[in-house]
Amino acid sequence: MVHKWRCRHCGFSAWSDSRERLDRTIGSHLFDHHSGRVVKADFRLQWSCPYCGATGKEHDEASITDAFTEHLGEHARNAIEGNAHIAAEIGRSGNVLVKAPTESDVADNARIHFLAGSDLAIVVTKKPKARIRLLHRRLEGWPGRTVVMTTKRRPLEGGFAPDLDLDLASAPIELVELDRRLGPSDLGETISRVIDAHYTPGRTVSVEFDILSDIVQSFDLRTTYDFVSMLSGRLEEVGAIAHLYVAAHPRISSALNVLEEQIDLELHVDSKVFTAER
Repeated sequence: MVHKWRCRHCGFSAWSDSRERLDRTIGSHLFDHHSGRVVKADFRLQWSCPYCGATGKEHDEASITDAFTEHLGEHARNAIEGNAHIAAEIGRSGNVLVKAPTESDVADNARIHFLAGSDLAIVVTKKPKARIRLLHRRLEGWPGRTVVMTTKRRPLEGGFAPDLDLDLASAPIELVELDRRLGPSDLGETISRVIDAHYTPGRTVSVEFDILSDIVQSFDLRTTYDFVSMLSGRLEEVGAIAHLYVAAHPRISSALNVLEEQIDLELHVDSKVFTAER
């Protein structure tokens, strides 16, 4: 189960399936708000709680930080929501930018969170075997229909044996091999056709998009912007949640500034904790 906490002092929110990790994140965030309440007293450092008036003293700066952080976190525990989903933050429809290395455990955690329970899952990736392997291993059940789109040649060469017992013929998966010469407009049309073929009104759609960085690096900003804008409009028609993965890179950062109005939620991932500022 995913838990959520929202700061009442600012637009910060955090989600995690680990209460322990979430507690630490909450305490650390609240400490940033109230670090001015740590002062020098006699020969020691003293913290004073803004919520209950409690105080504590330590000689060591690290110890005073840990003690105050833990105390502040305790005050927030009653405000933690259970059974939360990040998509609810934007009405379960829109574009979520996941700022994490595309091939990483933290990105995989985000993928599972957004794809789990969907009726139609569309995955646009250069790593089809890795994505199928991830879904098979970590989802309790396959989405109603999973369409994996890739430009990788011979995408499933070698199969999944011996470490994975997976028969694709019996799983609700379709693999779409894309021509590497396709431009963003053609890719968008292909995604649109997949939606036409598999979408049922009232059903949930989740779209994983791993190749935004490649589009930014291969095409000019106007082409990239037009693609994201048109894709967003198409996905909005079916109430889809799209999660786009990008790693930190100077050129990507400048492009994201241009795309900012198309992004509904920017998500940072640290291990098993997701955070956002709104």
